[in-house]
Amino acid sequence: MSQTNISKPTSKQIPQSDVDNTVATLNSAFDASGLNFLDRALALEQFKQHSEVFFNEAGEPFGYVDGNRTPLADCLTEFGLVNKSLLDGRSLPHPKSKADFKSTAEKTKYIKIHGIGAFEKLATQHIEEKAVVTQSDWRKLSLSQKVEAIKRDPDVQRKLKPDAENNRTFINHELLEKQRRIRGR
Repeated sequence: MSQTNISKPTSKQIPQSDVDNTVATLNSAFDASGLNFLDRALALEQFKQHSEVFFNEAGEPFGYVDGNRTPLADCLTEFGLVNKSLLDGRSLPHPKSKADFKSTAEKTKYIKIHGIGAFEKLATQHIEEKAVVTQSDWRKLSLSQKVEAIKRDPDVQRKLKPDAENNRTFINHELLEKQRRIRGR
């Protein structure tokens, strides 16, 4: 009888060739970019029209950005931010204010990608959202803020405290005096 070598199935694919290694390495660079490309093959094809992909001695991919050797993940991030049509828009970073940028280089990069108009529309300081505690706080929120609050906690409206001014009964003393005079009491 001949013995058959049976290997255990694994959830992770084991590269069988240099091509498999290259594909796995490129996929890991796409993952490390932090952006969700709609079609990675198309994105890589378009990226290669503008830049070339190189591999160092360790087999790690890299490219050149502004003449500087850069890891492929960073190159893909820059490429994706410039070519937004290749991305799932939910993966794009959205700064809320100019204070969110850590350096002048980040600001310049944002302006280069989104334009000076988008940068000027950003608030100077990030405004922290005030906690919604009372019903009057809830009424002051915009519709989009209410939707976000409900997404975070569907029972948020039930948990709101009643307004302090609504707990007091309003008495119109002038009207009471007028009614007393009319009734003669």
